[in-house]
Amino acid sequence: MAFVVRDRYLPWLVVIGGLSNLGLTGYGALLVLYLVRNLGLTTDMVG
Repeated sequence: MAFVVRDRYLPWLVVIGGLSNLGLTGYGALLVLYLVRNLGLTTDMVG
């Protein structure tokens, strides 16, 4: 952990990676809701 904090670029990569992970997870959750509610797909079809 100390190596990451001392480095110039690694802390930013950790932050960007965490934010992208959070955003993509939220997108995936909303996509399932959209497919089931608006398009009328069953949960079996969505997967």
